[in-house]
Amino acid sequence: MNAMGGLYLEGLGVDRDDARAAACFAMAAERDDPRGQFNLGVCYDTGTGRPPDPAEAAFLWSVAAARGHAAAAAALETGWEPCLSTVREYAP
Repeated sequence: MNAMGGLYLEGLGVDRDDARAAACFAMAAERDDPRGQFNLGVCYDTGTGRPPDPAEAAFLWSVAAARGHAAAAAALETGWEPCLSTVREYAP
């Protein structure tokens, strides 16, 4: 589901749809996929497909970081730099 979220977010082979992208990331996050948790956190942080919610973003990043996701750990340590939004991970 994480990879499908990337397709919707970038509009690759499908119409770009931020809400569907966030929904796909949420499904991946619910399945304990740290990439989905990280990407959903980005959505909440940037207001992409979800209402902005920095607290939810930080929570999702903390869960992903606990599962070994390096970019999520870095986001928590640095307070998340906007330029890191290009770090999204879609590939399975």
